[in-house]
Amino acid sequence: MPEDPAALHVVGVTGTGRLIHTTRTPGAWTPFVDVFGPAAADQPQLQGNVTEVAAARAVNLLGGAPAAPVFPEALIVAVLVSTQPRPLFFYRYADTGQWLPMGTVNAIAGTRRLAITCANGYPSVFGGPMFDPVARLHLAWIGAAGQLIVTSSPVVAPGVTGPVVDVEDSSGITRGAFRVPALAGFAASDQVTSAKLSGITADGHLYESIVKSDGGVEVLQDVETAGAGNAGELVDIALAVATRGDGLEYYGAVTGDRRVLLATRHPVTGTWTTWRNLEEADFAIIGNGVFIPYRDIFDFGTFERLALATTTEGLHVLGVSSNGHLFHQLQPSSVTHPSRGQEFRDVETIGVGADAGEFVAIAAA
Repeated sequence: MPEDPAALHVVGVTGTGRLIHTTRTPGAWTPFVDVFGPAAADQPQLQGNVTEVAAARAVNLLGGAPAAPVFPEALIVAVLVSTQPRPLFFYRYADTGQWLPMGTVNAIAGTRRLAITCANGYPSVFGGPMFDPVARLHLAWIGAAGQLIVTSSPVVAPGVTGPVVDVEDSSGITRGAFRVPALAGFAASDQVTSAKLSGITADGHLYESIVKSDGGVEVLQDVETAGAGNAGELVDIALAVATRGDGLEYYGAVTGDRRVLLATRHPVTGTWTTWRNLEEADFAIIGNGVFIPYRDIFDFGTFERLALATTTEGLHVLGVSSNGHLFHQLQPSSVTHPSRGQEFRDVETIGVGADAGEFVAIAAA
């Protein structure tokens, strides 16, 4: 059974260390599930508090070839637990909805932030070398000295990693100590998979690179000077790539004054839309044949964390506020200002309709 391309997976960490999962399909949310609640008593590695989470969706992209699926499709979740020095990986398989442990990655030890994404490679329908479709899990994390480190693995075996690469050492250009990583995987007709990597430095600057499963990395470039514009100090970053249409690249950020911003980049033309405030929404007053557009600003509090994901509905933006509320916003087109009805909505009160406690971290796929 494949993953539903219209479904959004949301995985959050509460202030009490629980891992909470819900799924959104068009117009509906599933009840919150305490992922490790029933299992923790029998699994010593889970008898601590979850402190961090990252998520990715593993799907088969066969490039139009009449081939069988390469692997069971699943939601992949990586968590940091207070009792464990390394992240733990869990898969929620699409056919059963069951959560299964998938081990750890020995190369990652002592980090406080990590990011994961899935990237696909498939043979071109226009000719060229033939090969079996491939899918790899790309991983990024912050080292003890602020290094931005990446590797990749088969999606079904996260512990079997390829080259482990310090991005700055590999490129020979240093950007400073990093504190937050983000990833978004590409789908391309190539046996070597690739992903967009971004990282925020300790002084709040945002850089990006392309990383490959064979260990190749590009030099880290400044996102703000590349075209997104100056947003000031940034404290959190999330990436997403549209899986349909033009493959638009989305950059979501939380600023030092705790606003949520969004910018986009077109992968073919390289053109950018500059940062937009997602607490602003466009409205129009229509009366007596007069159309008056205006922009209103909504106050949803101050934001701490952010996650992005795309489905067939469009771009989903998830944010965690300073007081632990979880917000969701859907943007069905590439227009980066929300319009009427697309403002942030509280997931607990308006979406799921249940209180899961205060959230401190969020991931989406």
